[in-house]
Amino acid sequence: MGGLSSGAQYDHLLNRPGRGLGDDGCAIQRATACIFGMWSLPLYKDNPVYRVSQAVFVGSCAGHAIGVAIGNIKNYGLVPLFGGKVDLIVPVALGLLLYTRFFPAV
Repeated sequence: MGGLSSGAQYDHLLNRPGRGLGDDGCAIQRATACIFGMWSLPLYKDNPVYRVSQAVFVGSCAGHAIGVAIGNIKNYGLVPLFGGKVDLIVPVALGLLLYTRFFPAV
């Protein structure tokens, strides 16, 4: 009846244009360079190539996580809240309070 039996309501989350490695040819080359840079650790111990690839990998993962978090807050919290779903006030407020730990003045 109105359950989650059909996945048609989530089809818009899949196959989004403009998102993915296939759209940017350089992204595949950067990913391959990071993989080979990570593999240089057992061969040459700690070296500058490994450090750069590690920093690029950790930075891109952190950036992706921040982008996904902001998108989720916007799409699943603020847009429905301003659309009239007032029962989301408490969960959205508590969720946003989690981010106050990054700002010591708050």
